[in-house]
Amino acid sequence: MLAEFAVEGFVWSGKGALPSPRLLISNVNRVFTAVIIEFVDLLGAGVTRSTPPQ
Repeated sequence: MLAEFAVEGFVWSGKGALPSPRLLISNVNRVFTAVIIEFVDLLGAGVTRSTPPQ
């Protein structure tokens, strides 16, 4: 499934409160709505953040 998305709020400092990153996903053709319904709101779902090799 391809979708436009944006992430923000990743912080690596080791001090202070834990960060609260946000994941925003477009839902133009409502494909992601079907995924959310199928998997019960995605509560507790894991997200893996990776960066491409340079």
